[in-house]
Amino acid sequence: MKKRYALASVISVEPHIVTDRDGDWVIVSELPDNVHDYETLIEIDTPTVTPLFSDYGFTSLSKRVYIYESVVTAFTIVAGESIEIDMFLLQLEEYIVANEQTIYYIAKHQQPLLEKIAATYGVAIHIFDLDKCGKND
Repeated sequence: MKKRYALASVISVEPHIVTDRDGDWVIVSELPDNVHDYETLIEIDTPTVTPLFSDYGFTSLSKRVYIYESVVTAFTIVAGESIEIDMFLLQLEEYIVANEQTIYYIAKHQQPLLEKIAATYGVAIHIFDLDKCGKND
C-alpha cells in the first residue's frame, strides 16, 4: 500500500516525483508545496479487484492500480477461527472493492457494517489509518 497523489497534468512538477500518468492526471509520490488541488490515492500491488472497483479506483495506462483514499476503508484480519474467518469473508464478499494479499478495501460508509460482521463472527480486525499509511514508499 503506497500513498500517491493525482494532480492535473497541466501542473508542472519535478520529474523525479512522477510515478505514473493517466489521462489528465500526473501521479506523484510527493505532494509539491505549491499544489492545493489534488486527489489522494492508494497504490496497491498485486491486487484482486471486484466489480465494485471502478466506483472506488482505477487502473492507469501503465496498469498500476489505484484506489481513492477518501472513499475506502482498509482492514486486515488479525485473529479468529479459520471457519469463522471464511464465513466473515463470505458475508463481506459483496462489499469488498479490492484486496492485496491480506489487506481488504471496502467503501468507507460500510465500515460500521464491517465492524458488526466481524463482531458477529468473533473475528478481530485492524482498520488502517490511511492518512498515516504508505507515505512516500
